[in-house]
Amino acid sequence: MSISVSVTPITGSMISWTRFLKDTLQVTGHSPTRSIDASGLILSDYAKYIIALKELRSKEVSNPVDTLRDAGSLLQHIHFSFLIGGSAGLIFKICELTVLSVLSTRIKKGRFALVSGTLGEWKDAITELS
Repeated sequence: MSISVSVTPITGSMISWTRFLKDTLQVTGHSPTRSIDASGLILSDYAKYIIALKELRSKEVSNPVDTLRDAGSLLQHIHFSFLIGGSAGLIFKICELTVLSVLSTRIKKGRFALVSGTLGEWKDAITELS
């Protein structure tokens, strides 16, 4: 008999766009959203933030889709936490095979955990656990 798994998003990075854009423009003299503005793409705030970080670093307008495909270390600037309920084996696997932060407790049919990490750590964890 397998134990059902539940996953609930709890926290995610909150981007202060007004402050980020104002300070970046003031310090660098250019907007980090030129790539986004020129693309006309409808993107999530997290995707926009990754693209803006790339533009801030490189000071060049780039293809937003290419930036998202190869985001690399830029993923370390966004954080997420999830509540995960499942078997003890699943939670222990997350603890042992990933660098995600895990706070776990025993429940009747397995374990219940708060699991947190950067988007880069989540990407690596999903790859490792798949």
